[in-house]
Amino acid sequence: MQEAYAERDPDIVLRLIRSLRAAARWCEDPAHHGELACLLADPRRLGLTDHVIRGTLDGDLRVAPNGLKRADQDFLILGRETTNRPDPRHAQWLYAEMVASKQTRLVDEAYRAAASVYRPDLYDAATGEAHIQAMGDPVALTMGPRFSETDPEAYLRALQR
Repeated sequence: MQEAYAERDPDIVLRLIRSLRAAARWCEDPAHHGELACLLADPRRLGLTDHVIRGTLDGDLRVAPNGLKRADQDFLILGRETTNRPDPRHAQWLYAEMVASKQTRLVDEAYRAAASVYRPDLYDAATGEAHIQAMGDPVALTMGPRFSETDPEAYLRALQR
């Protein structure tokens, strides 16, 4: 949402954040996976069978055409801990990915603007939780170069190799 709207009606913003967080926790709760799978199976939504969706929600993943499966309880994390808490470093990584994809150029002002869009202060105010800025790798990539928000150029150079 636009910053002007958030400033004009902060109470609505905080209520929206709390609602989205509650919805994410509801969706992640295994007790609701059956109902959620049915909702998502609707042709106006995903249009897949509820069986396939339920398997994904449960982390029971079909990974090959021959039916080979893999189980991963953490495949889809929607509402645990700080999953939904915005981290400005994620926005910077997304901006760097856009630069790597040649969708834009790396411009310091735009890089800072990207970070300002992710507002952990609003999330913390809505949830009543105080968080310390996380250290280390902000996106925890399992493949590819490590991203550091202080040196996006190094990340972009590493992607070109």
